[in-house]
Amino acid sequence: MLFGLWSAHYTAGKAAIALERAEEFFAVAQSHTDAGLSCIGHRLLGATRFMMGDFPRALSNLERAAALYKPDEHCRLALQFGQDIGASAFSSLSLALWHAGYPDRGSHAANEALRYARQSSHVHTLAYALIYTGITAASERCVALTEERTEEALALAEEHGFAQWAAYGKMLKGWALAQRGQGSSAIEQIREGLAATRQTGARIWEPFFLGLLTEAFALADKIDEGLKIVLEASTTVASGEKMNDAELHRLRGELMLRSALSDHESDASLQLALATARKQGSRGYELRAAMSLARLWGEQGRRAKAHELLAPVYGWFTEGFDTADLKEAKALLDELT
Repeated sequence: MLFGLWSAHYTAGKAAIALERAEEFFAVAQSHTDAGLSCIGHRLLGATRFMMGDFPRALSNLERAAALYKPDEHCRLALQFGQDIGASAFSSLSLALWHAGYPDRGSHAANEALRYARQSSHVHTLAYALIYTGITAASERCVALTEERTEEALALAEEHGFAQWAAYGKMLKGWALAQRGQGSSAIEQIREGLAATRQTGARIWEPFFLGLLTEAFALADKIDEGLKIVLEASTTVASGEKMNDAELHRLRGELMLRSALSDHESDASLQLALATARKQGSRGYELRAAMSLARLWGEQGRRAKAHELLAPVYGWFTEGFDTADLKEAKALLDELT
């Protein structure tokens, strides 16, 4: 019962009440000796705290969930809890690790999620894992991998009638199209996916997908439309879904630079993006915000200050140097030197 209540509130994007149900589930799970229930309890807490932008605590819960998972013992729970509990734990862990600044470990967790999903022979589990690891791939800005996982997920979703995963798949596919310069098709795909998602009643991840739509408009040089979408996204976080706040502030700042608004307004938005990422503990979003702000300062002639900002953020990372963001950061630092 508690899992069903949590799932309903979580899917609706109602963070505060979802956290209450997750905490209740976890308390009940702790009173039992079944490690599977504790695995699920940690996963519910981790997923909810992730939604609320509490990335360090989410990571702690999700690492514990992954450690508790025993495939041979827990595979039967997929029929009770919607999908294989290990595949769902590792899917969420992959995203939490990316935010924590460990993209290589995040990629490994995504691969583990897909391995467990394929071993489970449970179709809904596989569709779930493909979508969530597709979100991880998009966060890493890996276009080819996003496309690969999304295409497989869409095929499963259409065959088996998984409306939510079909809608999410359309939006991820749209983001990939935008990265490949197909602006009109990208925007159409993401808009269709958003409409289809809302028809299911799901609102979780909406700020993230509105961020992808904003990015698609920016890449298509439709700046005013992009600014409207950022404003729309800011109204969806009232329920406590804060996980994409930093990126939305950054996108707004980037769009302002290309509009009639002042550099001062853009600077303020990018500063807010950086502060939000640091407060929430997202190294991934901190790096992006620092790059955007350093690029602005460099264009204003403040190259030394820009380098001073970006260098320690980039220097913190110990892995993931073949990812798009870290490659871009290194190139920018070289320009600023």
